[in-house]
Amino acid sequence: MEILCKTVNKPLRRRFIPKSERKMGREEAKYWSLWGEIGSKFKLSAAEREAWRREITEEIFGEYKSHRAFTHGDYDVVLGAMRELLARDELVISPLKVVRMYIDGEERRIAHLIDELGMPEAYIASISFGKFHTRHWRGALLAHELMQLFYTVSARKRAAERKGRTFTEIYETSDNCPF
Repeated sequence: MEILCKTVNKPLRRRFIPKSERKMGREEAKYWSLWGEIGSKFKLSAAEREAWRREITEEIFGEYKSHRAFTHGDYDVVLGAMRELLARDELVISPLKVVRMYIDGEERRIAHLIDELGMPEAYIASISFGKFHTRHWRGALLAHELMQLFYTVSARKRAAERKGRTFTEIYETSDNCPF
C-alpha cells in the first residue's frame, strides 16, 4: 500500500513594516510637505507647528482626527485649508480663522452643488435627518458631511432618471410621501 504525502505550503506572512520605513501615499506626502512649507514660511518651531496641526484638525472635524484616519474627502478639506493658509502673505489673523473662512467657502460651494440638482428641499432635509440627525443641512453640517449628502442625493436622482422618471414627479405623486 502506497501512501501519498502532499506537502502543504503555508502562506507567507507579511513582514511588519515600522513607521520609519512605511511608504506614504500621495495625499499624505502632500500633507506633510505643506506643513513643512507652513512652518518655514511663518518661522514656526516643531512644537508650534504640531500645535497648529492639531488645532486646525480639531477645527475642521470638530475633534482631533489622526491623518492616518483621513479619507480622500478629509484630505481634500484639510489640504485646501492648508493651501489657503499658505496663500496669506502674513498671518495677521489666527490660522483657525483662515481655516474657518476656507471651510465656510467650501460649505457654500457644496450647498450650491446640492441646489443645482433641483431636488425637493423637503427630500434633501429628510435625507440629512436620516444620515446626520438634522433637517437643517445648510447651517448644521460640516463640509465633508455636505459632500456625503451631495453624493447621496445625486445618486438617488440618477437612479430615478435611469428608471425614466424625474425625481420631482416621484416625490409629488407618491402616496406615502412623509411631507
